Amino acid sequence: MAAHAIGFRIQASQSASARAEPERLIRHRITLSCKTTIEVSVMAATTERAPLKVYWQPGCSSCLKTKEFLIANGMEFESINVLEDEKAFEELEALGVRMVPIVARGNDWANGAVFRDVARVAGFKWSGHKMLSPEEMVARINGILDGALRFARQ
Repeated sequence: MAAHAIGFRIQASQSASARAEPERLIRHRITLSCKTTIEVSVMAATTERAPLKVYWQPGCSSCLKTKEFLIANGMEFESINVLEDEKAFEELEALGVRMVPIVARGNDWANGAVFRDVARVAGFKWSGHKMLSPEEMVARINGILDGALRFARQ
């Protein structure tokens, strides 16, 4: 079987609307020497990224935990109180969401209570919660029960 060399050239083009997006679609047109044209689309990250936003409301403990999680991981974000910011509900509605906490960057969003997804949207790697050993769990539960027993005896 004979090997055939195929020459090709790549032409990159980009639409004006794609240039405005944080992640843009770049189309490559590959023309093979046999006059076959293949179009390949590739997502390419740009240096400009949409700001990270956290939508929350007062009294929401999950909202607080979400913000604490982002701060603990060194992330800067725009904190948006949905009860005070009139545009906030419109922005959430545009994402198809009607709850808080929500972490969003552009059109990508995550439920703030799911830290794995929050890390993905924020753009950092998160390996999950550290699980306690069974011995440590038993020790903590016994400490709680001892405290409850002392409280009950008062």
